[in-house]
Amino acid sequence: MLNVSSMVRRPIPKPDDKNDPAYKALVEKSSDAQEAEILTYLSDFTSTLKVMTTVKLLSSHADDEHTLDEPNAMITDKAAVALNQQFINRMKAMEMKFINRNRDPKNWTRVKGKTEALEYTLLYPSSKPGVTMRGVPYSVSI
Repeated sequence: MLNVSSMVRRPIPKPDDKNDPAYKALVEKSSDAQEAEILTYLSDFTSTLKVMTTVKLLSSHADDEHTLDEPNAMITDKAAVALNQQFINRMKAMEMKFINRNRDPKNWTRVKGKTEALEYTLLYPSSKPGVTMRGVPYSVSI
């Protein structure tokens, strides 16, 4: 299952909060009962499948797909080509902003106590072919 909050029905108890009633209820159960309890936090199979399929479809980039950081070969007017280049430069600058924000520890994962980054890359304008969880194509066809 993907690491997305849309896949969680209710907040999962925090292990560092021993006074949390949900945490107490979870740890006081047998291992089989704990597993059943944990599964109640997650979405059902159909919802999970829908989200995973949508992410897969929207995240797959073909070899010949063009993203927003590449010149559009369909544009031939010189003024439009210049504007397209300005747009590309803005997209590359925006990607650098995202990269710098991802480097800043205060913007890392919101899970308390985590020390590693969970980078946000979905809006990076550039992408390589395949499932990269990044890159914004010129158009999306489903």
